[in-house]
Amino acid sequence: MTKGLDNICRMDVSASRAWRSRMDVAACELALLILAASPLLALLDRIPHVCLFQYFLGIPCPGCGMTHSLIAALHGDWLASWRANPMGIPLAAGLIGRPFFRLAARLRPQLRRAVERSLSQQAVVFYVGLAVVWVIRVT
Repeated sequence: MTKGLDNICRMDVSASRAWRSRMDVAACELALLILAASPLLALLDRIPHVCLFQYFLGIPCPGCGMTHSLIAALHGDWLASWRANPMGIPLAAGLIGRPFFRLAARLRPQLRRAVERSLSQQAVVFYVGLAVVWVIRVT
């Protein structure tokens, strides 16, 4: 029984790399989808604000306004993006920049570790920023 648990707990490095590779492809596809759909983004400005977290608890969730913020940032309307949710601007930058970081890592294998570390640090900074914005909005 212990041997079975060891196998479950042990992370297969090749499986981890394959998963990351699939996530890279998914991130690139998402970025391309956003770029391809950009002509339709004008219609998305009419999306009503719907947040079940806010509806049931009476306070905005950490991601409230993120869709509107991301759309505004992709349109280049920085002020509207900031007003909707200040973290939409770094999210847009990350969605646009991530494929280039990954491409650099693939073209220059010696950069792979630095790119992975950088992307992990960016994610941490984003989530901390999201939490800070949420605390400011709630108080």
